[in-house]
Amino acid sequence: MKKYLAVFLLFQTISVAALVCEFGKIKDNTYSEELTYKKIENDSLYKSYILVDDNTGEILIEDNKDSSYPIASLTKLMTAMVVLDNNFDLDRKIKVSSEDASIPYGVRIKAGKEYRIKDLLYYTLMMSSNSSANALASSVSKDFVSLMNKKAIELGLHNTSFCTANGLPPKYTNSCIDVSSAYDVYKMTKYALSNYPIIEEITSTKYKKVDGINLINSNELLRKNDKIKGVKTGFHDIAGYNISIVYEDEEKNTRLYEVILGSDSNEDRMLISETVLKNF
Repeated sequence: MKKYLAVFLLFQTISVAALVCEFGKIKDNTYSEELTYKKIENDSLYKSYILVDDNTGEILIEDNKDSSYPIASLTKLMTAMVVLDNNFDLDRKIKVSSEDASIPYGVRIKAGKEYRIKDLLYYTLMMSSNSSANALASSVSKDFVSLMNKKAIELGLHNTSFCTANGLPPKYTNSCIDVSSAYDVYKMTKYALSNYPIIEEITSTKYKKVDGINLINSNELLRKNDKIKGVKTGFHDIAGYNISIVYEDEEKNTRLYEVILGSDSNEDRMLISETVLKNF
């Protein structure tokens, strides 16, 4: 599959031409000073991509932005929002069931133990704990996924459908697979950061000790450059490597949202984001 990018150049914010030229083998046809059309012949970089200027709402780069793909743990952004919609006391404790505790990957919480809602949110969003995500969901409703999909409709996420609270593939859940598009993930991310301060706080935290557990944010880019402000990574064998990131430069008064879905490797996912950062 050959990829085509319609690139609107906004030189005051970012050198998009320089950015795109580093993504792959490129053939360039410039139609005007305002619009450049780029062809990238590299299938492994991503399946769906978007880069948005938050100050103007302008889409700087997009490719396949409205096509749905598995999003893995990016699902947890919606999980956190629905949990927060139904929990006003983050210090409230919930007891973990053996079923929720048995779910693999990330911080494994203990069956029968009581955890604060806030601590489980840290495990879920910083370390992508699947058992924590499920415990939070169980504390809200047996129909938690329905609440997630209802919220998605309210936010206008037209190419998004949720099946789980954790984003795991069907072999672990006996369910369908969580899907979204780069554009929908951007909208979901922006809404989460704009309306839930605790989500912004957690996803921008590099290191934290929570209930005796030392947490390291799964977003390794967060630890590489202070311009990166979060927010969430996602991976499983079907989805590939996904990420939703915010870049911010206070001196330039610029803020960008980037979403990458379906990279073949963590290296590809990092390459794209680091290339954006070099030109930011």
